[in-house]
Amino acid sequence: MKVKLKNYFKKQSELEKLMAEKQALENEYSEMTKKVNQVQSLLNLAQAELMVDSSTTNKKKVDKFKEALEKLEKERATVLEKVQKVAVEIARLNMEKRKAEIEAIADNDVERFEEYYRSYKLKKLWEEKVSKIIHQKTKILDATTPKGLLKEAGVEIGHFDKTNEAHKPYLELWERKRAEVEEQVEKELAELEKQLEDFLG
Repeated sequence: MKVKLKNYFKKQSELEKLMAEKQALENEYSEMTKKVNQVQSLLNLAQAELMVDSSTTNKKKVDKFKEALEKLEKERATVLEKVQKVAVEIARLNMEKRKAEIEAIADNDVERFEEYYRSYKLKKLWEEKVSKIIHQKTKILDATTPKGLLKEAGVEIGHFDKTNEAHKPYLELWERKRAEVEEQVEKELAELEKQLEDFLG
């Protein structure tokens, strides 16, 4: 998203630069139009004078204004061409900017959808698989009792007798092994919880 925003601001900056350039060119075009109009007025006067007095001086004056007018109109046409090119570039950037805005809106919408979809899929997985597996595993009631070690210690029914020295090594072994498993499971659960948090965002 940061990359997209960076590109968006870059386009915005380019757009502002082009808008300023277009404004400057339009001002130049406007000034040139004033000059064209002024020279056209002078040419009209010179042509009127030539009609009254067809002297060489008046003819040269008319030719001079015609030449100046032609030059100014060419320069003005060049400026207009630049204005049009910048306008096309502005239109393109505006289109890209709008596209980037729509993309950002879509990203926001899909981000909300992703939060829902991840939670929904995890819930479904829980209901269809995890919950059933946990239910089956926690139904093994005698799993909390060390049946094998009790048998080795000669205990058929019941638990270790803490006061019985013969039971002590088996009990200590069981408690150590069980503590190791509990610690490992707690560690794995903490990691799983972190992974779930990361998965759910």
